[in-house]
Order: sequence, then C-alpha cells, then structure tokens
Amino acid sequence: MAQVLHVLLAVRLMRDQRKEEAVPCANTSSTQKAIACLPHDAIVVNAARGGMVVDEDLMAALKRGQVAAVGLDTYEGEPKLDPGYLSLENTLLQPYIGAATIETRTAMGMLALDNIDAVLGGRPAPSLAT
Repeated sequence: MAQVLHVLLAVRLMRDQRKEEAVPCANTSSTQKAIACLPHDAIVVNAARGGMVVDEDLMAALKRGQVAAVGLDTYEGEPKLDPGYLSLENTLLQPYIGAATIETRTAMGMLALDNIDAVLGGRPAPSLAT
C-alpha cells in the first residue's frame, strides 16, 4: 500500500526582509510533529481538506504561541466548526469558496438541469449520487 504524504504549508513572515517565504512541512503522522518543525512566527494556511489538520493540536499551538496565526477555509466536519477557534484572535476563518466561480456555478446548474431532463425523460440521471 502506498504511503500518503500530507503537506502542511506555513507562511513565515520575514520581518527583516519584508517578504513572505513558503515553508513546506511534511507530515506523515500528526499535526503536532508538523507544527514542531515550523518557526515560531509561522502562519499556517489550510485550504486543502479539513482532515489535513487535527483541530485540537492546531488550537493548542496557537494558544501557546508555537504558531503565530492560522488561516482556514476548510474545517474538519464541515459545515460544523470547532467552537474553540472562535475564541482565538490569531485565527482567520473563511468559508470554503473554491467552487464559487461563474464557470463552476454555471456547470453545476447545467448538470442539475441535465439530471432533471434525464429523469423526466425516463432515463437515469447522468450524475446520480449514491
């Protein structure tokens, strides 16, 4: 079985150089290990999947200053959000908007219309979800 490699991406603000540096941090077993390899001024950004980050580990790192801040647009157990994030001032939460483009929304609407047309015509829906 192939091993899945997850990457936790952190942005380190280089205050003296006034630039941002992406610091990829391989995480094969836990969020704690990934966070431990980051600099203390890292900003963790998760725009991939909610399950990529263990919420409790990340919130603990934010509280103790191991991570400077976090930006999340995806959460474990969406649409529910761990309420612990709401009390943290160093957390930016953005609802997932990756599919919010005109092209994607138009394609979604057309797919829905194709499904309705097929079902009303006695045919199976082309994108039937089971």
